[in-house]
Amino acid sequence: MTETLVERLRKKTQCDAIGTMYVHSLCVEAADRIEALETKDSARTKEHNLLVAENKSLERELAEARKVEIRTDPCGALDEVVSSGAHLEQMANNSWFLSIGEVNVWLNAKGKITATYEDNRTG
Repeated sequence: MTETLVERLRKKTQCDAIGTMYVHSLCVEAADRIEALETKDSARTKEHNLLVAENKSLERELAEARKVEIRTDPCGALDEVVSSGAHLEQMANNSWFLSIGEVNVWLNAKGKITATYEDNRTG
């Protein structure tokens, strides 16, 4: 009977040890998975922050590109229109200069050139 009890205790101890090792291996595996997810999450957060910063930069560039300045002379007549990538300017009563990107155009007439404009921007 004593041997049987000793054998039972050994088997139980062995089972407990195997169970402990199994639980430990599950904990290690779970910790590895958590670390991998945190690493992915960190990379996604960095990527998200980069995209947000790039978007803000593009929004600023777009706002700058949309900015148009209309200048008039003291009488209220149109003198020039300036924006990112375009420029229209009255040089004299009979000539205007127009620049769009890399293209320059000089407008000349034998008589006086008149121009009107309408500002359709809101706000």
